[in-house]
Amino acid sequence: MGHGDPRLAQWTISQLDDPAVRFFIHWDVRSPQPSFRATSEIVYVPPLPVYWGTDSQVRVIRRLFAAALADDEGFGYLHLISGADLPLMSLPYFLGFFEKNKGVEFVGFESPPTDCSYRVRYYYPSPKKLNIPRSVVGKVARLCWTLEPLVGINRVAPGTTVAKGHAWFSVTSALAQTTLDFDKIPFDHVYCTDEVMLQTVLANTDPSLASVAHGDENTQASRYIDWVRGGPHTFTDADVDELMARRNTDFAFCRKVDWSTSGALRDALAADG
Repeated sequence: MGHGDPRLAQWTISQLDDPAVRFFIHWDVRSPQPSFRATSEIVYVPPLPVYWGTDSQVRVIRRLFAAALADDEGFGYLHLISGADLPLMSLPYFLGFFEKNKGVEFVGFESPPTDCSYRVRYYYPSPKKLNIPRSVVGKVARLCWTLEPLVGINRVAPGTTVAKGHAWFSVTSALAQTTLDFDKIPFDHVYCTDEVMLQTVLANTDPSLASVAHGDENTQASRYIDWVRGGPHTFTDADVDELMARRNTDFAFCRKVDWSTSGALRDALAADG
């Protein structure tokens, strides 16, 4: 799922183009709609406007899940990436890694866990309908979780554990279907729920039915993301050595990356294919 400049997404598609891979694209309707190129099939999901922190992010993920599950190929894994991600695995290593770890859910969980139930417990108005800019979304959300407990609002099913972690993941088709069927938390009028949806589904699933990757939050999600240097840090050509040291390890993708400052990085990754 992406928006704006499509060049980095096209580069990623080119690196992972293979008969075993299919691409499902959601590009924010407010951006010009790109026409990507690949020998593999590309499926364009009807675009929605996406607003940070709102239920629009979760709606897009669920729409992508539904499109992939409707396909008759029976995909082993569904990988959610943005237009600011780059693959850290060569195509052969990528395919082999997920075949070797078949059935493992790559979903990152924060550690130690914090109480994030407020993100789904209360009702949050749509910023689009109220014409609220992104800078004010958090303030409106804070007002909601401050006032709504006073009138007893609680939209989470009793006994439900709400968990949090990375918004980007690699999961099996089985977990995607379980997520679409999950009804213990709401998915409309919620706040930053892209970071709790998969984690909450897994936290309320019988452990015998789902195997979650081990390690820190990045390793669990198979994503290399640096939250220490930024929110998150944008990797550039200055980070080539750091990222190449993680090439063909446990990280399928890194983020964030900008096209204009990653030419040498892309060259290094492509040359190591």
